[in-house]
This record gives sequence, structure tokens and C-alpha cells, in this order.
Amino acid sequence: METPTSVISQEHILYSLTAEFGNPGPWIETYTGRQFHFLAPELYLRSSPPSDIISDLARSLSCTTRFAGHCKYDWWVACHSVLLKRFVAQQLFTEEADNHDLLLACLLHDAHEFATNDVAFPYKAMRGPIPKAIEKNIQAAIYAHFDIYLSIEEEDILQQAECSVLKAEARKLMSSGGENWTWKFPNAVPANDGSLLKIRDYPTKEAKHIYLEELGKFIV
Repeated sequence: METPTSVISQEHILYSLTAEFGNPGPWIETYTGRQFHFLAPELYLRSSPPSDIISDLARSLSCTTRFAGHCKYDWWVACHSVLLKRFVAQQLFTEEADNHDLLLACLLHDAHEFATNDVAFPYKAMRGPIPKAIEKNIQAAIYAHFDIYLSIEEEDILQQAECSVLKAEARKLMSSGGENWTWKFPNAVPANDGSLLKIRDYPTKEAKHIYLEELGKFIV
């Protein structure tokens, strides 16, 4: 009897993909010229100098648009991540030295998209378990590499804060202002982007600079 797709574990999916495509499997070349294997992200993370990893992340995320590009402004995943980090820090009234893991996680919560790109959420929800398993594995490897370990409470803070940032983005970036969107946290207050990171057009070089500046507060 076949196992229902909905209950197939992430480990089983990755094992099956490795059996099909080999180990370490398919790869792409990164900005710094290194190989990133989708089924073995730890190979890239272990073999690459920290400076190369940071360069690859910053370059890619500052060129990866939000909302499949349907924005009024050039707004990138790197900008989204910086806005999220600053919003959480403001809400917690905290400095970088406190809540280190949570604030760094804000900057890196979409880091897997440096390899997978940003996929529109409704489409992502319909793609099935295989892409989700690959993305989760890459994201977990990146978190582990940077020693990020979040409590359940911190994960909840991150999710709710992301909804607040998403609402602010939708208001400024989308033609509808996000009016007819379905919200996971409907009572979340939109982040005040004006005092954190103004939502506007960002040249990719500026977005990269801002992202690197924030990462530099946590990663030397």
C-alpha cells in the first residue's frame, strides 16, 4: 500500500531524491563561483569561507524580488529581511547583543531563497511536499551553520512579526493594498516602515549594502 503523500516525512523525501539523482545531486553555481547542491547544502556551507557565503546570500537576496515582481517599487527579499529584523528589535525593545538568534533569524529566515528563489505563496502551497522538503532542509542547514536555534516562543514571534511586515509591504507595494488578502494573523498591526526601513525603490547595490550592514552586526 502506498504511503499518502501528505504523511511522507521530509527525511524519506530527501532519501528518495538522493537515490534518484545521486549524492550530492544537482547543483547551481553561486555568485562567488561555488557549487551549491540542493540535496546536500552542508557541503557548500562547510567548504565555503564565511565571506563567500555572506557574499552569495547578499548578492542573491538583493536581486530577488518580492511578490513575483508584481510590486510598485523595486523591493527585494534582502529589504524585506532587514525590515523584519528592525521591526522585531523595535517590538522587543532589544539590542543585537540580546535575542541574538531571533534577530539573526529575521535576516536569514528566507536565506534558502538564494538558491530556490522566492516563490509566490499560493503556488508554493500547491506544489506538494518535495519542494517544501528541499527548502526546509536548506533553511535548517543555514540556521545550523550560523548556530541559530529558536524556541517555540521565538518562532511564534517571528511568524507574527512577518505578518505585520507583510501587511506593511502589501499596503505600499501592491495595487490593492492587500485589501482582499487572507491573513494568517488578521489582528497583526502593520509594521511602521517609515521609522524602520522606508518601502521604496531600492537599487540592488543599495539593498545589498543595507543587508550586509545588518548582517555585519552579527557575523564577523
